[in-house]
Amino acid sequence: MICCFRIINLYFRNYFVKRIQDAVRNVKASREMEEQFMLLEELIREEREDARKQALAEGRELGLSEGMTQERVAAILEVLAGLGEVPDDIREHLADVKDLDTLKFYFRQALSARSMDEFRKAVSSRDVDRHDGSVR
Repeated sequence: MICCFRIINLYFRNYFVKRIQDAVRNVKASREMEEQFMLLEELIREEREDARKQALAEGRELGLSEGMTQERVAAILEVLAGLGEVPDDIREHLADVKDLDTLKFYFRQALSARSMDEFRKAVSSRDVDRHDGSVR
């Protein structure tokens, strides 16, 4: 019984493949269809190239943004290190921030802070204001 199913399965699979091959041959035989097929291939090639270029540009932009973010975080940490050891919670908070304007604000606060607690308060007040909808 299983053998019959295999034979039937092979027959229909081969029959289906042969029908597809015949259809492709018929398309290629027709000059008009061949021209349309070539145009379609060209359009597909152009779409792939455009998509590749767009993905590359987006990747570059994302990489630049992430690099700038990491550089600003490193600068803030370097300034804060002058006040003493930077606590893990501040390091983690800075690592989570992706907004360059916020990091710029934090950098200015780090430059003017006289202690880690003063910096922490300035950062906390900015975060509270941003959650309330008002930005300083």
